[in-house]
This record gives sequence, structure tokens and C-alpha cells, in this order.
Amino acid sequence: MPYSFSPVCVDTGCEDVQGLQVFRDDRLIALFVRLDADCHSDHRGCWFLEAGFGRCAAMSAGPFDSVFDAFRWTAEQYEGRRIGDGPLHKLGILAEQVANCIH
Repeated sequence: MPYSFSPVCVDTGCEDVQGLQVFRDDRLIALFVRLDADCHSDHRGCWFLEAGFGRCAAMSAGPFDSVFDAFRWTAEQYEGRRIGDGPLHKLGILAEQVANCIH
């Protein structure tokens, strides 16, 4: 499977610590953090690109309403094409794998 995910605790300097690393072919391409701090009241629970690498490097991306939206953005950046609202399994992704990483 070309994409894989790994949960991680991130020291962001605030209460936002739940992170998700996204790998493509065993290379880290993105690190997302779930916004949980009170200072993010408008976006609490959303996902934010903390760091992107290679084709996923961006000044800023997000917030994304769900981890699936965050991954869709990542895949679109990496693949260089619009993925749209279609199922992620077209990229060899099992949605359960993403969901299991964030619990």
C-alpha cells in the first residue's frame, strides 16, 4: 500500500497534541495536528497541516473538517491531481486505516 499513517503526540506548545503522520512509500510527507485548544473555538476538532514535505510542502493548509479531508488534500498534492469526493480506496487507501490511527 503506497500510503500509511501513524499517530503521534506533537509538542506544539499548546494543548493541540494529537497528531497524524502521513507516509507515502515509507517517506514522511505530512504531519497533521488536531486542533483541540480553546483558542481554536471556531475550528476545534479540525485538522491542520503542521508540516508538509516535498510535494506536500505548503505555507499553510487547512483547517480540514475531518482527517479524511486532510488526507484527500495530501493525496491531491502528492498525486498532482484532483481526487474530489470519490472514495479514497482508489488510491489504495483503506479508510479504516486512517480512522484507526486517530482513536
